[in-house]
Amino acid sequence: MGPGPVERAHRVGGRRRPARGLALGVALLVLVAGGVVAGSTAAMAAPPVDPSTLVPAPVLAWTACDDGFECATATVPLDYRQPEAATIDLALIRLPASGPGPKVGSLFINPGGPGGSGVDWVRGVARTRFGPDVLAAFDVVGFDPRGIGRSSPVLCFADYDEEYAHWGDTIFPADADQEQVLVAKAEQYGALCGERNGDVLRHLSTINVARDLDLLRRAVGDDQLTYRGGSYGTYLGMVYANLFPGKVRALALDGAVDPQLWTNDPLSFSTHQAAAHDEVLAAFADECAIAGPAACPLDTPEASAADILGGIDAMLGALRAGGPIDLGGGARLKYDEIVYLLTQS
Repeated sequence: MGPGPVERAHRVGGRRRPARGLALGVALLVLVAGGVVAGSTAAMAAPPVDPSTLVPAPVLAWTACDDGFECATATVPLDYRQPEAATIDLALIRLPASGPGPKVGSLFINPGGPGGSGVDWVRGVARTRFGPDVLAAFDVVGFDPRGIGRSSPVLCFADYDEEYAHWGDTIFPADADQEQVLVAKAEQYGALCGERNGDVLRHLSTINVARDLDLLRRAVGDDQLTYRGGSYGTYLGMVYANLFPGKVRALALDGAVDPQLWTNDPLSFSTHQAAAHDEVLAAFADECAIAGPAACPLDTPEASAADILGGIDAMLGALRAGGPIDLGGGARLKYDEIVYLLTQS
């Protein structure tokens, strides 16, 4: 979930892998009534009148889109300083409240990233992630943020072949040389995206996504926002609360990021995140040792958590020194793939 020059799991318009970031820390429920989120930076302070408040709410024409869901498209300004100029389309999905009691409103979702699809999240897990009381009282609404997924996506490569030719198959650097190669490729990638999408990229900011979110809140008829954000989505929720402090009913921030590190010190943010991954892996080893080999294949009789972690380290060391493991059938297991999977589990 942290930004970084070699991180490309969520690059816009590219081969998107699963959304990054474990739910680190306890879910934070923030109820805001006319105030701002504690710990926010002065850079997120709202101007006296945000330009988005002068823009009419989009009209949403909801239509059935399989399995009880409804879909719509919202047209919003590309540049809120020039709202009557170019526009951008946002894809939405909702799971209507099941009732039978009165509906509270809409529950908006951002799964994180940045770059995660709210449409895919709602369609894929909304029914299992929320309990029956929530599903009865709220329309669960997801949207793809501007430039992502189905929302006027930014495409930096002509096709998959061009993308693969640029990145190759290395996900995570195994040594300093690979790291420098990936940094150089990331810089080239940024330049290429700028050349092909420069007029749009400058408007793909978190503050503009927060403005879009407020227009969507108004479009569904809610006086105040009810919102659930995970990982990067917690930062989006904080920005929204600072930009529109009187328009927040409730924010559920799951795996909250530090807004100051996110905006001002991404290297420290990534370092802290790596340390948190280690903590989660250690907790997994503890649970694995307790469960035993019947429930955890990494365990062996009488193995301790330290033994399990040592086995993982040994496997990584062998992959790093000796290259991929042949799994048969043409499949291979590489060092960078294991590291990536460990950060996503």
